Amino acid sequence: EVSLITYYDEVSGFEYRPDIYGVSFYMPFDWSVSNINETETVHEELTFPKTFGDLLFTEYAASVNGLPVRERAVVVDGFYYDQTILHLVLNRNDLLDLRERQGGGADGMEITLRAGEGSPRGTTTANGQFKIVLDWDGELRSGQETTFRFHITDVFLDSPVATDYDLSLARGGAVFHTDSGTSADSAEGYDEITVLVPADAQGPVTFHFENLAGNPVARASIPVAVDRELPAPAVPDWVKSSAEWWAQGVIDDRTFIDSIEYLMERGVIQVRDAPAAASGDGTIPDWVKSSAEWWAQGVIDDRTFLDSIRFLIEQGVVSVRL
Repeated sequence: EVSLITYYDEVSGFEYRPDIYGVSFYMPFDWSVSNINETETVHEELTFPKTFGDLLFTEYAASVNGLPVRERAVVVDGFYYDQTILHLVLNRNDLLDLRERQGGGADGMEITLRAGEGSPRGTTTANGQFKIVLDWDGELRSGQETTFRFHITDVFLDSPVATDYDLSLARGGAVFHTDSGTSADSAEGYDEITVLVPADAQGPVTFHFENLAGNPVARASIPVAVDRELPAPAVPDWVKSSAEWWAQGVIDDRTFIDSIEYLMERGVIQVRDAPAAASGDGTIPDWVKSSAEWWAQGVIDDRTFLDSIRFLIEQGVVSVRL
């Protein structure tokens, strides 16, 4: 069970996003300066079980209306026995910064919480004493040998420690690999194990770290997915070319919006509720053109850009023919 507590306003459209290892949702918000000046914080709290490996990372990132927020706005609380809590806390300066970057603001926030770029998996032990950081290169495939890297760190000192451990890998409760040893206390080097992943191991595989420092309560599990497959975003190359030409002024707004409507017709951009007509003056904000150029150049990924376009459509800033 994944849950969200909102401390500002009711949210809607909550969605688990396996493509980004995260979630997204919408919350009403008045972006006027007067409202921001009366707002101390916007606080959202996401809770998920430590058995949910697709959300179990050491670092997280957040964006509002497709714009990244400062790193320290996302706080990870992993000290609970069986769950992790992510806090997104935007203070008044954050809100003013977002307002400026989006050239004012539409009526609301499209919020995304996701794994940090390149972040390894990670969790804390049941007794809150150690943090386990787990990583590997490439996709995890059945029938292949994979070298896994891990750190065992002291939660409070945030540095690797030398401690005894027992490690087992299991699928469906059946253990297929065991190991034990003493972890390295060097920040430069990970401990490594090479494992042949069984040919029939498609689906979740769980790393069980136990008996750290000889303490039976110092244990943690990290589930990972073998042969995890997601459809690639179906964005034709010509759409990205269209976005770049539009950003450079080669084609007009209508031509660019035609390509957006094409993506909507094919379900690449899924809009909840689009107004029949634009609520603004029909002008697309300049920051969208910058984002379009970054998208075409590969600086930002497909989902980040398409989320920003979806938000503008839902708010009536961009008018489309449905």
